[in-house]
Amino acid sequence: MHDLGPSFIDVTWGAGGTLSHLTCEMVNVAQTFYGLETCMHLTCTDMELEKVDNALKEAYKAGCSNILALRGDPPREKEKWQAIEGGFRYAKDLIKYIRERYGDHFDIGVAGYPEGCDDQQDPDILLDHLKEKIDAGGTFIVTQMFYDVDNFLDWVGKCRARGINVPIIPGIMPIQTHAAFLRRAGWSNCKIPQKWTDALEPVKNDDAKVREVGKGLVAEMCQSIIGAGIVHLHL
Repeated sequence: MHDLGPSFIDVTWGAGGTLSHLTCEMVNVAQTFYGLETCMHLTCTDMELEKVDNALKEAYKAGCSNILALRGDPPREKEKWQAIEGGFRYAKDLIKYIRERYGDHFDIGVAGYPEGCDDQQDPDILLDHLKEKIDAGGTFIVTQMFYDVDNFLDWVGKCRARGINVPIIPGIMPIQTHAAFLRRAGWSNCKIPQKWTDALEPVKNDDAKVREVGKGLVAEMCQSIIGAGIVHLHL
């Protein structure tokens, strides 16, 4: 990754801060030893304030300047999301907290949902929530994965019409196997264009061919996005 010169690499965060020490260690190693700019994910779900504070201190000390502030998914043993006592209920609350403690040190990324999310399908409400996160101090948006470029570009237009003017970085999920492709698309409720189904269905039982066909489809998708003036991709 270093040799490809990414703007940053992601280091994800386990539900409820599981393995949070590993996240912090990876951020530190990537930043300090490899000179790789990192974006540390940080979630609110089931997170004590002390854990949030420790993670932010470690990121700051390591020279990390990007945080992706998320509400997050519930831990696997819990069906529903819930706020922990003394913790944060929404991503916007976490964003405000980071801004209060660290000023403008961190660029703060937020999640965007061009096709809805698991607990909210109303596009207008989701745009309202996105605007609140940006107004709280978010400086860039990373979207949920998608494969419908036209829908994404239409959504970008709606964001701009709402006064959301920060960079919007589209989430691109490469295709490894047909089963994983369908599972992830189903999990994130993302629409699969008919052209993709027609191309992948005949080779679905051959993982190597699925990767080869998928690579072409995803590359074409990325070219369309860049051609529309979106200059960053989140892979």
